[in-house]
Amino acid sequence: MKLFNSNQLLEHALDVRLHKQQRLSANVANVDTPGYAPKTVDFETSMENFVNTQSDARLAQTSSAHMSVNGMSLRQGSDDAIEIVADKEGVPTLDDNSVDLDHTMSQLAENGVQFQTVAKTLQKKLGLLRYVAADGAA
Repeated sequence: MKLFNSNQLLEHALDVRLHKQQRLSANVANVDTPGYAPKTVDFETSMENFVNTQSDARLAQTSSAHMSVNGMSLRQGSDDAIEIVADKEGVPTLDDNSVDLDHTMSQLAENGVQFQTVAKTLQKKLGLLRYVAADGAA
């Protein structure tokens, strides 16, 4: 139903932001781990993957031998559409750990603000639907 499509998009944006927060937190937790290579979530690609898999003209993959779309299985859920990539911002230290703590902490703060923004937008949209469903009664 078209009425709820934007809500699904916002819900997925929250999921992607949550996964990004978890990846960034893991990077901070491993700041002293020798050989640790930090990872992050590519928000734009993850959202694009979700939009491409949520089209109205979805194909049904009835066999694992069938082709996939954009390298993704047609039956993958929203978590599978999240793109985790190497974070190449840091410079490797002597122990081959390339976590840049300052950069990661700023990414955590930025991602937190963006998560709150999407959450408030979804809250407003659901409040509007609640208002309409109650025929304008508060």
